[in-house]
Amino acid sequence: MAKGLQQFVGHWQIVEMEAWDQEYVNMEVPGDFMFRKDGSGHFQFGLVQGEMDCRLENTAGNARIAFSWQGQEELNSASGRG
Repeated sequence: MAKGLQQFVGHWQIVEMEAWDQEYVNMEVPGDFMFRKDGSGHFQFGLVQGEMDCRLENTAGNARIAFSWQGQEELNSASGRG
């Protein structure tokens, strides 16, 4: 298991996003992130989905996940960081 990531392993439902309303987030399936023990993961919201490579970061004493991803946005190839 990737060090420190075990506290995040599992499915996390998206309950709010800054750039999209909840109707878009849940358009095809309930929007979520899924983090695996090996530091990989998957997410889907609206018409965006991707596979992630995750790592743990600490910012001001708070743990968070940083990730790069590759996938699709409305059937077009897409990638980014989050």
